[in-house]
Amino acid sequence: MSEQQPNASSKMKVGGINLTARRIIGLIIAVVALIFVFSNTGQVTLKFLWLDLSAPGWVMLLVLLLAGFLVGFTMGRKRYKQG
Repeated sequence: MSEQQPNASSKMKVGGINLTARRIIGLIIAVVALIFVFSNTGQVTLKFLWLDLSAPGWVMLLVLLLAGFLVGFTMGRKRYKQG
């Protein structure tokens, strides 16, 4: 009988970090999101309820990107703790 080895094409080790397809896709999405954020540098006004906030577009987008990351991170951690 031969020993089964893990599928070499599904994991790649770079600098001590296992890069799976999921991590590579996540990194690509993060880079594209950051390019989008920093290419929108004009002044924008955000109106929410009674607030009128004015700031560079990249600041608004970066705050929303970080908020989305935190929500996804906390929801993902809850799912893994239950399972």
